[in-house]
Amino acid sequence: MSELQYPEQKGTNGAIGGTDRPDNVRKLKKKRKGAGKKIAVITVFIVAAGAAALFALSQNSTPAPAGTFVDTGQIRTMDVENNVVVNGTVEGVDSVRVMSSSEFEISEILVSVGDTVAKGQTLARLDVSALTEQYKKAQTALDMSKYRYEALKSLYEEGAVPEQDFVQAQTAYNNDLITVNSFDIGSKSKIDSPISGTVTRVNANIGSKSANMTAGEALFVIEDLSRLNMKVRVNEYDISKIRLNQQVIITSEVLGDETALGFVSDIAPTGEKKDQASNEMVVPVTIDITESSGIIAGVTGKASILIARSEGTLAAPVDAVLQDPTTGENVVFIVKSDNTLKSVPVTLGIEGTLYVEIISDQISDGDTIVLSPTFELTDGMPVYTAPN
Repeated sequence: MSELQYPEQKGTNGAIGGTDRPDNVRKLKKKRKGAGKKIAVITVFIVAAGAAALFALSQNSTPAPAGTFVDTGQIRTMDVENNVVVNGTVEGVDSVRVMSSSEFEISEILVSVGDTVAKGQTLARLDVSALTEQYKKAQTALDMSKYRYEALKSLYEEGAVPEQDFVQAQTAYNNDLITVNSFDIGSKSKIDSPISGTVTRVNANIGSKSANMTAGEALFVIEDLSRLNMKVRVNEYDISKIRLNQQVIITSEVLGDETALGFVSDIAPTGEKKDQASNEMVVPVTIDITESSGIIAGVTGKASILIARSEGTLAAPVDAVLQDPTTGENVVFIVKSDNTLKSVPVTLGIEGTLYVEIISDQISDGDTIVLSPTFELTDGMPVYTAPN
């Protein structure tokens, strides 16, 4: 194949048959050269942008804080209370469970739950018809023995009958008299209330025998609801704190946001087992309710017995106090303005559920203190806290 020949044309030097390529070839070469430059420019731009991003990232990153991280709280001025909290049931001060050993059927019930009754008022009547028949027979026998006794007495006084006959007649009369009096139909035919109060339970049923109630179940429950109390049982470890007349605040679901007030009125002289399955001992305590705020008998409540109270005192969260097990000294760690620690010995006062009274001339209201401190913390140690 022969070599490709270009047609004669003027070169750039103006000569015919020069070596320069045609214009279209020169243009193609220019285009390829320009594309290379563009790629180089884009590459430089990407590298520059990446460097700028890395520089910006390095400028915006936060250096790691110096020191040890600690969780903090604050010293506050507040009222601190120490309370013993126990649960119990609200009852009437005077409460009786009316029961009967009678074998007679109940024929009539005269009261309902909620009725107010007086002492001695009849609650139910019993069917004593069988007893009445027995009483009539006993009364007839008494009438006869009385007649014979009185007749023989006159004759004996006149000396007309032997003493033995008179004594026998006298004995028979006395026995019959005792029998008749023992019937006491009036009291056996009814069940009366032993106290004045309100009927809070009626378990009796017409036709049932009063003695056949379920074991421990009362026919009626009568309570004096004009005076209420609360029976609680205090743990043996807390009973040493309880004293007569201590103030009590009572809360209950039935009260909502309201509270009832009372005081400790009785502390049992002996303890008892909390339950059969436990060896834990408790002591029964009675709380008289003075301001009920709508609390009613039969509901459960929570009694907060006030042991001690300090008003307007400096206090720290309970978990801010570190105690040396060897010396018993209590300290708190204050976080100073330069984020270093200062160890401050403190005396503890009244301890509440969340806060404890702090006594020291080196602390002030609003001081920031370390929560849950450990023995690794020291004076002057740099610390940092969570950002607000």
